[in-house]
Amino acid sequence: MAVVLQVDAVDYSCSALCDLSVTRGRQHPAESYEPGTLSVTLIDDAAAAVQKDSEVFAYIDAPASTPLWDTSTGTWDAATGTWNDAVVRIVLFHGFVTDLSAGWLGTPEQTLAMVKVLAVDPLGRLANFMVGDAPWPSETCAARASRIAALVGLAPLSILGTGPVLLARDVDRQPALDLLDGCAADGSEWGGIYFDPATGTYTWTLGGERNTTTPAVTIDSCNILGDFSVAQVVTDICNDVTVQYGSPQAEVRSQESTAVLLGNYRHANITTNIAAAVDAQDRADTHVLRYSSPAWKVDSITVPSAVLDPDTEHSFAETLLKLPLGSRIAFTGMPAPGDPSPSGYMEGWQFDMHGSPDIWSVGLHVSPVEWSGPLITWDGAPYATWDAAPAGVTWQDVVGA
Repeated sequence: MAVVLQVDAVDYSCSALCDLSVTRGRQHPAESYEPGTLSVTLIDDAAAAVQKDSEVFAYIDAPASTPLWDTSTGTWDAATGTWNDAVVRIVLFHGFVTDLSAGWLGTPEQTLAMVKVLAVDPLGRLANFMVGDAPWPSETCAARASRIAALVGLAPLSILGTGPVLLARDVDRQPALDLLDGCAADGSEWGGIYFDPATGTYTWTLGGERNTTTPAVTIDSCNILGDFSVAQVVTDICNDVTVQYGSPQAEVRSQESTAVLLGNYRHANITTNIAAAVDAQDRADTHVLRYSSPAWKVDSITVPSAVLDPDTEHSFAETLLKLPLGSRIAFTGMPAPGDPSPSGYMEGWQFDMHGSPDIWSVGLHVSPVEWSGPLITWDGAPYATWDAAPAGVTWQDVVGA
């Protein structure tokens, strides 16, 4: 599967050096989603043709499965598809050129003009779209996100979740992206807004789609390169937190005293536009519950194109490359001392080409399920059982596991 690069509806794949790189998402659920980026070097005529604000697409046309005719049996062999199967187009990036850097590439035969291109997906334009409006009333996080989206004409947009009631606010020319990120951060530990190139849609979410123990895809150790690693990092731990809220500003606090004794004092301060003390306290309690204990996180995992060939891994390849941010991923056959079958949520990924258009890899940023997945609590009475444990639950999904 070779990557196709299109600029202003013209195919420049043959004029691109094999250094194409695409990034999406974030590395930690407490961060905002970053706009997706594409970087590549173009040479020869393409170097002169590309301009600032040129529209850029990068995609893979995965060939449809076509069975072979077995003359000895008069049947189709390995009928994984039909002759009517359509080619599956997997869009890796859609955006617009923001930065250009020109130069020359010397070869034994000639000197070629070249230009390094940086493009950013449509979410990036919201960072420079200033919003100034009449004072906003007190409203839920989702209502505020809808208000901002209407002001900038953001569509199509999916809004997932409602969130707590926020304070009234007087906004005077602030970036729309900052405002959308802000009301998502007020409503959830892992909320945010992102653009999905596979569907061409925006999603503003409070993370409710993570409330599942069913993985969207399972990755076996045979599907990854040998540089897989997991880590427990002390800076991820928080056992004491204060949340500021209300007007006039007040604060609430939550602490996990046992974790403080075992792992020393790790504090965080969170400033919000939350209106009610009960919602602020819930936010503080949630933060401590999620981050007071060490958790194994997938620090590095790379899936190479060799295992994503649609001829052999058609379903796996398409699912992984189209996977929405925030999807649950399960792993199997992982090495000790970490969990051999960890699960987590995809926060972002990086697509890199390696010397040839059809040789590439996908690096995944995956957060532990403890940080944002459904948590199953222990019911001490009357039967001492786990409450509402769904099928497929893992120990990482259990409070205090």
